Order: sequence, then structure tokens, then C-alpha cells
Amino acid sequence: MRRVPMQKKLMVLDFTRDYNQLISAMEMKDYTLAEQLVTKLMKLAKDFDYSKPKAMIETARTVSDMHLNKAKVSAMQGDQKGSTEALTEATMIWPTNPKLREFTNMIGSNADVKTQAALDLDRLISQRNFRQIYNDQGRYLAAVMDDPQRQESLKKVLTDMGRVNFSIAAATNLAQSSNLAGAWETMERTYSEFPDDPEVSRLRSDFSIKPRSLSGPCKKPNSTRIVVKRAPPSPGT
Repeated sequence: MRRVPMQKKLMVLDFTRDYNQLISAMEMKDYTLAEQLVTKLMKLAKDFDYSKPKAMIETARTVSDMHLNKAKVSAMQGDQKGSTEALTEATMIWPTNPKLREFTNMIGSNADVKTQAALDLDRLISQRNFRQIYNDQGRYLAAVMDDPQRQESLKKVLTDMGRVNFSIAAATNLAQSSNLAGAWETMERTYSEFPDDPEVSRLRSDFSIKPRSLSGPCKKPNSTRIVVKRAPPSPGT
């Protein structure tokens, strides 16, 4: 050992230290550090057998990411239990997975968006702005997935708006068939129930104006008076 050059001795010490650290990292499931150490050991010793630690690292990474993706899908579907279970599995396999932080940030961001959407829904319902809710229904459907009370409120809004849109389509067809009176009556009935809908108000106004503009004041036809002139009597009659 005394005949071994100092540089070689230092390389052996480095290899031993890093190898022991690799074993510790694998036991602690710190696969990011383990991967760095495997790369370092491969440079220190050309005959270092890296196949086993590499395989363990890649397997842990793949399985952890698989569970993490499952947690994301479950969270997007509103399955909190499934999301938590999948997240736990991902954490147990690779506690230091850098994607875990991304996932928690995403969940926090989604929670903020979800809360804001629920508050916007409450505000629009109080304002009876059902048209806006209908136009952006995807946002509100996602926000109330785990809120039964808001689900019922949203369901009623969408059902009512379905009826309103059906009436609008029927009135439009009547107007296209030149039945403006029927179109106006359809909108008038809908307006009595949904006076705050801007589309209903607009069509009701349009259909009430058009019949009057088409029917002007009645004019009597010009009559021609025919005057028959008699010839003057001839002399001697």
C-alpha cells in the first residue's frame, strides 16, 4: 500500500467515500443524488458496475411519475381520495422527486382558481346574469364538482337557459316564416319569466317593432267619379 502513488490512494478514498454515499442515498431513496454519484463513480473507476443502481433509479423514477400522473388526473376529476392515495404512493417511492413540488404548486393554483370561480358563480346568480353563466358553464361545472349545493344551483340555471334558448330558436323560426306576431308572443311569454336575459329582451323589442313598421296607416283607395254629361236638347223638341 505504501508503494501506491498518492494520487491513486486519493482516487481510492474518493471512490470508497462516494460508493458508501451511494448506498446511503439508495437507502434514503434520494435518487437524484444517487444518479449523480453513479455518474461520478463511473468516471473514477472504468470497471464500476453501474447497471444495478441505474436500474433501481430508473424504475423508481418511472413508477413515482406514474403515480404522480394518476394523482393529477384524480385531482382534475375532483377525486380527492384517489388523488391523495396516488400522491402518497409517489412520495413513498421517491420522496425527493422534484415533480412533487410542481404538483403541490399546481394543486394550490387550481384551488385558488376553483375558489374564485365559485365566488363568481354566486355573484352572477345573485345578479340573475344566467346568460354569462351559461356561456362559461365549463368553468363553473369544474368549480362545483365537490359542492352539492352549488351543483343544484348551477343545474337549475343551465336547465332554465336551455328553455330560454329553445324559445329563442322557436321565435326566430317563426320570424323567418314571416310570422312576426307569433315570434313576438313567444318572446313575450319568455320575457315574463326571464326579463333579465339580454337576448330575450333584444328579440322581444325587435319583434314588437317590426310588425308596426310593416303596417302603416290605412289609406282609402282613390275613387274616380264618373260624370255623364247630357247633350243639350235639340231645337224644336
